[in-house]
Amino acid sequence: MPDKKAAQQPPAREHWGSRIGLILAMAGNAVGLGNFLRFPTQAASNGGGAFMIPYFIALIFLGIPLMWVEWGIGRFGGALGHGTMPGTFHKIVKNRWAKYLGVFGLVLSFFIAVYYVFIESWTLSFAYFSATGRYAHLEGETYEARSKEMGRFLSEFQGIPPKVKLLRDTPRDDLAAVRSMTEATQVPASFVYDADRHGTWNPADPSLDQEKCPYTEVSLKAKYFPDFSLTYFFFLVASAANFYFLYRGLSAGIEQLGKIGMPILFGFAVVLAFRVLTFGTPAGSAWSVADGFNFLWTPDFSQLGRSAVWLAAAGQIFFTLSLGTGAIQTYASYLSKKDDIVLTGLATSALNEFAEVILGGTIAIPAAVAFFGKEATMGIARSGSFNLGFQALPMIFSQISLGGFFGFIWFGLLFIAGITSSVALLMPPIAFLKDELKISHQKAVLGIGLVYFILAHGPVLYLGQGVLDEMDYWAGTFLLVVFALLEIVVFIWILGPAASWKEMHYGADMKIPRVFQFIGKFITPTYIFAILLAWAFQNGWSTLIMDGVPIANRPYIWATRLVMMLVTGVFLHLIYYRFRDDDPEESPWVPAVLWIAPLLVHVAAYPGLLSIHTNALLFVVCSWIFVIGLASYCMNRLLNVPPKRHDDFPEELATEREER
Repeated sequence: MPDKKAAQQPPAREHWGSRIGLILAMAGNAVGLGNFLRFPTQAASNGGGAFMIPYFIALIFLGIPLMWVEWGIGRFGGALGHGTMPGTFHKIVKNRWAKYLGVFGLVLSFFIAVYYVFIESWTLSFAYFSATGRYAHLEGETYEARSKEMGRFLSEFQGIPPKVKLLRDTPRDDLAAVRSMTEATQVPASFVYDADRHGTWNPADPSLDQEKCPYTEVSLKAKYFPDFSLTYFFFLVASAANFYFLYRGLSAGIEQLGKIGMPILFGFAVVLAFRVLTFGTPAGSAWSVADGFNFLWTPDFSQLGRSAVWLAAAGQIFFTLSLGTGAIQTYASYLSKKDDIVLTGLATSALNEFAEVILGGTIAIPAAVAFFGKEATMGIARSGSFNLGFQALPMIFSQISLGGFFGFIWFGLLFIAGITSSVALLMPPIAFLKDELKISHQKAVLGIGLVYFILAHGPVLYLGQGVLDEMDYWAGTFLLVVFALLEIVVFIWILGPAASWKEMHYGADMKIPRVFQFIGKFITPTYIFAILLAWAFQNGWSTLIMDGVPIANRPYIWATRLVMMLVTGVFLHLIYYRFRDDDPEESPWVPAVLWIAPLLVHVAAYPGLLSIHTNALLFVVCSWIFVIGLASYCMNRLLNVPPKRHDDFPEELATEREER
């Protein structure tokens, strides 16, 4: 006779090989491109020292409590055989709708990985360019001029050549001649559109007749990359590297990557930090490395009244610790209740902050301020998320001895930081297929890899049309915060403060200070809710209706949102398929409605659709969805509720008498 208790146990799952391997893999998940690219950019563009105060406040009241929550909820689900959030939410909430909210823990990390690996491939290619000296002799007499030329080098590599605006009536032969030129200064002034002389034009105004646009944009001839083949090659290499480690599995692949990659990353970062500290005052510059540290660490209390600084700091904490993606929960699900998560989670956060604040803060900003000055560094940071790391620093390295070597280890550490994070981002959908649908590891990796490869061509081929930024806004920014709030509600409020506190302390090597129970229950969710309100008030509506997006880019933005909704819809139906036996009365229309309703709102948000004002069309669609949904719910309940004995309806009474 088989043991009934054994039969009820969840199936055996993979496990981590060692505690140090777990910590390094978790640190690899957290330590990513955000530590060395995004953090310096956010700090520099938000006033340096003015940014650091709300940054540390967000770390204490958001980052660390959420880190413990995600480790706790992940291990809780893993003990029940669920490595992802749909199954874990289903067990905790015990409501048939809860499992569908867990879809965010699957799709957000996957969508981030779709564009993240492409950025990761840039770091690999630039490591190669550094080693071969490809950008060592760019034109320009000043630091600023060479930095600008480095920006063109990066843009051409990304497939975005420089463009000039020519008058619409420019003859075809002249247009062809301009396309053969490499510099905008070579274009005859009589061809160039001038807003003062030819009239201003807003390319994002849908009320304007686009046929009357006074100019046409023409791409100049590339100077550094005549085609996209090299870019695409490195994208393929980076993608293959990610799925190689994923295919090898948890212990043999991901854990080994962390054990090898993280020591190399920290070693590279220490070498670079030491070299930057020896810059002093570069020749021809009036600034020094000390000025960079003063800029980063001198608090400007007058800036603390700006809500944008607080939002940027909170957003950086979410991004740098990989909170709200579902990746931490999946990694933690491979632990048992005997394994510590309190000290291990805190150690992971500490390693991440060491990489970001100590190493990341010592490399990019002090070096940039020393060569360009404070104001120019802030301008570089505000001009683009990647300009400090891919534009300013390579130019700086090209001006010093052994610049190719330092450029190589800079981009080498970025690649390691990127790949250790991207494999974690791809794990939740793979774990879902394995745990819930009982698909083999190899087939799950290959299936997710195929879908990833198809979707990744969106940001790869249409970077200049805003596809990557759109995916990053929804998956990598806004919805991360939404999902983090759901986690707090489910784990602390629904499971219960006492139960969640006890769950986190199973096997703990240290006790969490009791004050964090109060912080996690009240302050953290309030903080998150305030962030959501501020984002919704400042950017929500304008982002939804694509306000400020050029007319030419709107079809790409719309298509990006559509694809994200369709993929989410597929996972919603897979969740229904997995749990249909647990909820036999649930209709297959439920997951369909959950993604079709937002899809209708998305369609209505397209500016000028059906010649109806966007706000009016959105209001109509939302109202119809509400009314139809309410009516459908009521009719379904009326048709399925049996008559009661005290109901005094003549026809039903007559039927009841006949039955007797």
